Amino acid sequence: YAQVLTIDDVSFEMNVEESIGEEYIGDSLRLKQVLFSLLSNAYKFNRPDGSVKLSVRVEERKEDMEKLVFEVEDTGCGIGEDFLPILFEPFAKENQPTEVDNVGVGYGLAQAKSIADAIGADIDVDTNVGEGSKFMVRLWLKRDK
Repeated sequence: YAQVLTIDDVSFEMNVEESIGEEYIGDSLRLKQVLFSLLSNAYKFNRPDGSVKLSVRVEERKEDMEKLVFEVEDTGCGIGEDFLPILFEPFAKENQPTEVDNVGVGYGLAQAKSIADAIGADIDVDTNVGEGSKFMVRLWLKRDK
């Protein structure tokens, strides 16, 4: 399943692996909060004519459990290597020259990490300054039906 739309010159693409189930048992509200925070940042810190991609795939299966990976990838400003150790700390903001305004208070990623921890999810990031970032949220969920 794939879908693309454009908002303010930033294209959004969503790809869901065909083997993804229709229903899982888990905390959908908190998972939505994590993904919303990551998608919001991907949009906010993107460049004009940039893109944001949300992908969902199965990384591993054990009986009726699946480890899903939600990837939020953008073509934004990226994150400097020196900032990565404090990336998920409350109110941490990186000061780097970008084409976008450095808006916000620096709490979104800290909140996303806290919520992810509460539901047993892991968050990782691959990033390059000037090229963008990819955040991966990994979470074991029980497949329903």
